[in-house]
Amino acid sequence: MKSVDPDGWVTGAPDLAVEVISPSQTAPEMQRKIRQFLDDGATAVWVIDPEDKSAAIYTRDGRFTSLGVGGILTCPEVLPGFELPLSSLFG
Repeated sequence: MKSVDPDGWVTGAPDLAVEVISPSQTAPEMQRKIRQFLDDGATAVWVIDPEDKSAAIYTRDGRFTSLGVGGILTCPEVLPGFELPLSSLFG
């Protein structure tokens, strides 16, 4: 649930979170972040893995999609009509 704190900052998860895996990040750390975003109300989380040139989409309703370099990132619930080909990130 989003709200505004006394200083004017919006609190809560974004509708769509995008995480890029860093070399020092562990799988358990990333899983905690994903779960936290979804538990806090995010509609979806995109996880980009530059090393593998892949991405994963996690959604609040429990769906998981793994994409290779030929895949296309979408989130029609938040960004209707928007498509991001992974090849444009790793090309």
